[in-house]
Amino acid sequence: MLNEIEKLYAYLQFRQAGMDQDEAMQAIGDLEFLILMDQLKSILDEVQEEVTEESEASEIEDLLKEIFS
Repeated sequence: MLNEIEKLYAYLQFRQAGMDQDEAMQAIGDLEFLILMDQLKSILDEVQEEVTEESEASEIEDLLKEIFS
């Protein structure tokens, strides 16, 4: 998420780019949404990595059990 200073800076940049007040505020909302989606993707990637690692570890355990049974 953007802090207040970042929001103000983004607002000023959008206004200087020719956006009106409503467009600038919408663009800030869109930017925050994209940031949240990127953070969510990173979290999901980490979870997928952990699930894959656990699955691989489980497969190795099963193979070892078969070998030593």
